[in-house]
This record gives sequence, structure tokens and C-alpha cells, in this order.
Amino acid sequence: MQSLYRDWENLSTKAASNHAKVTEDVDRVIADLESLKDLIQRGSQIEGFQIKENNGLQQISNRSKAATKTALQSHKELYALTSKWQKMIDKKFNQTVLPLLGTNLSSSHQTETPKPKQPFQSHSAQLALDRVIVEHLLRQGRFETAEIFAREAQVNSSPQVVEACRELFRINDSLKAGDLGPALEWTERNQEWLDARESPLEFDLHRSRFVRLLTQPAFDRCGSLSSSNQFLKSNMEIGVESGSKIEQDQKMEEPNFHDSAVDHPVVPMMVETDDPTRQPEEEGHVHDEDYTKARQVALEYGQKHFPKFFPRRWEEAVRLTASSLYTPFSKLKRSPYSEFYRLASGVEMGSEYDCSQVWLHADHLVPLFTKEFYARLGWSKELPLTVATELGSGGALAKIAKVRSVMKEKRTEWSQADELPVEIPLPLEFRFHSVFACPVSKEQSTEANPPMMMPCGHVIAKESMQKLAKGGGTVKCPYCPSSSSMSSAIQVYF
Repeated sequence: MQSLYRDWENLSTKAASNHAKVTEDVDRVIADLESLKDLIQRGSQIEGFQIKENNGLQQISNRSKAATKTALQSHKELYALTSKWQKMIDKKFNQTVLPLLGTNLSSSHQTETPKPKQPFQSHSAQLALDRVIVEHLLRQGRFETAEIFAREAQVNSSPQVVEACRELFRINDSLKAGDLGPALEWTERNQEWLDARESPLEFDLHRSRFVRLLTQPAFDRCGSLSSSNQFLKSNMEIGVESGSKIEQDQKMEEPNFHDSAVDHPVVPMMVETDDPTRQPEEEGHVHDEDYTKARQVALEYGQKHFPKFFPRRWEEAVRLTASSLYTPFSKLKRSPYSEFYRLASGVEMGSEYDCSQVWLHADHLVPLFTKEFYARLGWSKELPLTVATELGSGGALAKIAKVRSVMKEKRTEWSQADELPVEIPLPLEFRFHSVFACPVSKEQSTEANPPMMMPCGHVIAKESMQKLAKGGGTVKCPYCPSSSSMSSAIQVYF
């Protein structure tokens, strides 16, 4: 599928560039014709006026022919890429599902050749497929397309699902624009749930807000603030009043150094561009005063919001706080804490006044927020239709069809309804569940036969444990001298 994605991207890029070039050529020819029309209209009022080559007629003709030639060549190239991509689609999806569906036997015409079953013939199957497609479109943010499809397929999409998807894309759009407010409001509403699963989302949002408050003077000096900058600048005025609702008298507490489980994800925060026409200014008293205020606001914000994360993110919170000593921004980029202020790859570090207003924290926060949002609603991280298509086109469908045909030739049937007769290799991103094989029975665990851990720490399958107990209540571990009761074993979830 990756090769198809690459070819599709090339085809889309080529189509867009061709459209832009052809449109530009056509607009130029139209402009030339309009100029010639004006010339003729003005000349018609002059006695003896004639259209000659030096009036631009020949040049317009040449440009028109050149534009036509370019358009035909672009169309030819685009058609070749489209044909190539279509052939790859046909080659990739050449496997039919009909051999997997069996046949339909007619009771009234038993002598006729059995006809293969057709997929999605029943109303329930068609309805289920249509609902999956609608959900797929909604989760991609294609709301208008989903609405049209649902109306034409006569499928009632859930209002709750539609509203949830709209909320997700509204918040993600805000994150891309540098507005962390909607995402922080969502974390406040779901704070207990996020804390229970030890989600890093809330801290990462506060970390981004802290960094923005600390580097606000660099953004202010770039001029022409965007609306997102104005939103964040308002936090400089109200100080620690923004953010999650925590009691005002909360103070910095001495954390337990041994309880911290620290992780240091690198989150690029802003990108700088070099402008040769911009003249660096001297860092004077006003500059220092700006950063002094920004440092105070950022530290107050950190004092308000960081303490609750000390058990899990203590070291990172300390590093963020210590980074405030290295302002201005030109020093922050070269400080020991530069990972919080790292620029985009390939971008040279400029002067203090070369920073742009483009925020890159969305590259980290948008996927993280989407993941937590899906988990809160009980949705799968991957789109079901995407997973089914990827696995089917990746060889699973072909392998199952091949095994089915071999079993049919040998007149054998597979008796295990919950297992496949052949192993289907899956990509790592689609291995959602770990597989445990019992070291005693050599069988894979199932829901009815889960892995059980004995007090000694060894894990075997439940059925193996029952057999080792032999009707009694005590189980002798097959790997160490210890014995324990069956009731003391606990189920293990991989």
C-alpha cells in the first residue's frame, strides 16, 4: 500500500502543478486578447486603422499555440501517470472475495451448477458496510461528503458521533493555529479519566503554554501578530488566571525524587527564518524588561500548573523552569534545555529577531490529542475501514482464498471456528494484541484459556494449571519447587 500512496501523491502533485500551469497560460492568453480587443475598439475610431503584426496579433497567436502545446503535453503526462496508477490498482486488488463466500444451492434446481454467493447482498450486511463508510468519512473530517453519502445510502448517522468528530477537528485546528485553550478545556472536563490512565496530554499542553509565555517577547518583536498570537498574548496580561482550574493557594511542594518516572519527548516549538533585509537590534533595557516580565508570567504559570505532575514528570518540570534563566530566545536555543525550543530540521538558527510566528508544537500535540480523544470515546486508534483494506490488500485475502481452494480440492474442512488454518503475517502497526503461548501445552492463550501467573512469578495457561492441579486445590509449578493454590493465581493481560 505504501507504493500506492507514493504514486497517488505523485499523481496528485502532478495534477495540481499542471492545472496551475495551464490556468496561468490560459489567463495570459485571455489577457492578451482583452488587450487586443481594447486596441481594436480604440482603433476603430481612427480613420485608416489596420490590424498588423506589429499590433501584437502574431505574438498572441504564438502564445496561444504555445499554451495549447503545453496543455496537450501536460495532459499526456498526466494521462500516462493515471493509467500507470490504475494498472497498479488492478494488480494490487486483483483478488476477488467470491471464493471465500461459498455457493448458493437452489432447492428447485438442484441439477444446476451452484452459483457463487455475492458479497453484501443482504440488507443487514449492506447497512453495516454503509455505516462503516459514513464513520470513516466523519473521522477523516469530510463532513459534507459523509452527509451526502448517508442521505443517498439512507443511513442514519449518529448525531453524537458527528458532534464528537466536529469537536475533535475544531480542537485540532485550534492547536495548529497555536491556540491551546480548547484543548486545555477538554482536558479539564476529562481530568479524572486522563489521570487514571496517566496520560501525558495535559502536561504537554501546559508545557507548550509555558514555552510560549516565556518566548512571547521574541514573537512580539516579529510584528504583525496573528490572531493566535493575540490570544496567547492575553495570557501575559492575566498571568496565571488562565489554564486549568486549580486552587489559587496551591504552592510548590517538595516532590519525591524516587517517584518520578520521567520521559523527555522532544517537542519542536517554533521555527525561525533568516531574513537578510532585517537588521538586528541591540538588546537593551527594554528588551531585558520584556523578558523579565515574560519570565515572571511563565514561572507563575508553571508554579500553578506543574506541581500536580511532579510524581511523573518532575525532572522535565524542573528543566522547563530552569530554562527560564537562559532568556532571551537566542540564548534559549543554545542552552542545555534547547530540546524545548528546538527549531525545525534544516532551519538555521538566526538572530533574536528572525523568529517567525509558525508553531510546530501541533506536530506533537495533534496526534496525541487525537489518540486520547479516541480512547475517551472508546474508538479504535486506527480507522476500521483502513485496517480492513490494508490487511486485505496486503496479502491476507489472497492467502485465505488460496487455503480455501486447497481445502476444497482435498475435501477437508477447518473445524476451529475462531482460528485460521494458516498464519497471516501482519505489519507491526496492526498487531494490536500480544500473543502468549503456554510453555506447558504449547497452545496460544484465548479468552477462555487466559494466561495465569502463579505467586512464584511463572506464567502458564489456565487449562494447563487445572490439569496440573489434578482436581485438587494445589498446583506444583513446573519450573520451580514452589507450590500454590489455584485461587492465588492471577490473570495476566499482555
